[in-house]
Amino acid sequence: MILLVHVRVAILAALLAFFLSGGTLVSSLRQFSQLSTSLAIVSANALLYSIIFLGIFYWLVDQDLANKVYRVTARLIIPTIILFCLTCVPAINPLAPRGISELAAKEKILQEKIHFGLGLSETDAILRSMKIPFEDRTEQVESVVFNNGMGTLVKADAGDRVILARIQTAAYEFPCDYMIQIALVFGRDGNMKKNYIGRVRTCP
Repeated sequence: MILLVHVRVAILAALLAFFLSGGTLVSSLRQFSQLSTSLAIVSANALLYSIIFLGIFYWLVDQDLANKVYRVTARLIIPTIILFCLTCVPAINPLAPRGISELAAKEKILQEKIHFGLGLSETDAILRSMKIPFEDRTEQVESVVFNNGMGTLVKADAGDRVILARIQTAAYEFPCDYMIQIALVFGRDGNMKKNYIGRVRTCP
């Protein structure tokens, strides 16, 4: 039992030393706006212990073998750094999703502002106040005014008023951009009958 406690304490102390050393290195730096604290600490630990391991390796092994390992390591440094940056810093990775959280926030705001119960004139005023350009038309026959290609259809009857708008966003997820589609249908009484506000993907 006492041995087990000592083993646990030793493991805990080793982990503390591992993360403390990296945390000390991270705390001395100030430019980690793109990395989370935990990722920065792990990265610092990887760098720190790699240097320690290489030092011990050069000290213990044959010099010719050490030189070969050094040459291979030197060739891999730049590709490794590039891969690390592309993986851990989304801002410089052209394949990483961007602006998805902002897109969701924009969707939520629009859905809260433009909801069932609004009339045509109120909706018109809201869209104009938000500086959203839109198309306003009266359907002459029953028709599908919006189809997102995934089973969601917005239909209008003859005589219904339809408002359509498509908002450009900065959201991107390889290889597609995202826009927000607004499709609203109002009956002859001016009240909203159907409401679609959601993201649509535009892919090359």
